[in-house]
Amino acid sequence: MASFGIFICVVLAAIAIAAGGGVFAGERDRAVKATTTTVAQVDQQYTLSVGDLQAGRYSMAAQRLRWIQTVEPDYPGAADALAQAESALNQTATPQPTAIPPSSGETAEQLFNEAQNFYSGQQWTNAIARLQEVQTADPTYRSDEVKAMLDQSLVTLGLQYLRGDQLEEGIALLAQAEKIRPLDDQAAGERNLARLYLTGRMYSDLNWGIAINNFEAIYATAPNYRDVKTRLRDAYVKYADYLTQLGGNCDAAQLYQKAQAIKATDDVKPKLDAATTACANPTPTPPGGMTITPGGPTLTPYPTPSGAPETATATP
Repeated sequence: MASFGIFICVVLAAIAIAAGGGVFAGERDRAVKATTTTVAQVDQQYTLSVGDLQAGRYSMAAQRLRWIQTVEPDYPGAADALAQAESALNQTATPQPTAIPPSSGETAEQLFNEAQNFYSGQQWTNAIARLQEVQTADPTYRSDEVKAMLDQSLVTLGLQYLRGDQLEEGIALLAQAEKIRPLDDQAAGERNLARLYLTGRMYSDLNWGIAINNFEAIYATAPNYRDVKTRLRDAYVKYADYLTQLGGNCDAAQLYQKAQAIKATDDVKPKLDAATTACANPTPTPPGGMTITPGGPTLTPYPTPSGAPETATATP
């Protein structure tokens, strides 16, 4: 796990996600601590990636550089270095080993020896499978070593998935690792970002208040995380459109303004102007008989589906 332990923990600063409107206080505290080192860690990762390239560790260099581009897309030299790493990988690529079948009658010692070989070769999926089989065959066999290797394998593979396109799988692996020992700041932070992103994406077009809360939590500390900037802006505009239909022009104007602050576009400007004018000249009762108070949407607890992080929804 040493090769992955030096990655920065990019996390949220304060997240309104918990049953009944609570917060993940511990994760929030870790987030505040972690974000203070962002700039230094990005510089460190770039320096390490250069060393990896010189030593021929192209896969590791590519992973570092992809992460840098997620955090700071315009970091000097990162794009060229990534292109160099990926070119080298394409020239030296070899087929990845297929997943091993379950064991059949091996002793705990034999399984452990196989697991060590997979672990040393960074074949994390196979290492996890064999280590779990060791625990089944004999829970007492070198239990401390087995747990340490299993934890590092789960976290390493989980982070690889989170940094790729397998967010659900990555979250599941880190959940398994957390049963062995608490996650460090890096792993906990990246998992929280993935949870927020998945929840926000799930509620887009269903409940824009929930989507906004989750995307805002990411955007506050990791604005370049995946496509969160685009998703948050779209959520602002579509929720504002909805509020405008209800006569909530003051709230809508605020949301349009936030969307324009992310990226000003000609199609939203007329909507912002119209909502601002209507807010300055309110009618006694908006269409439908609802009373919309200015000052922004009110947050009230909203239950999320089982297994998803809970947050709050903005009620019009």
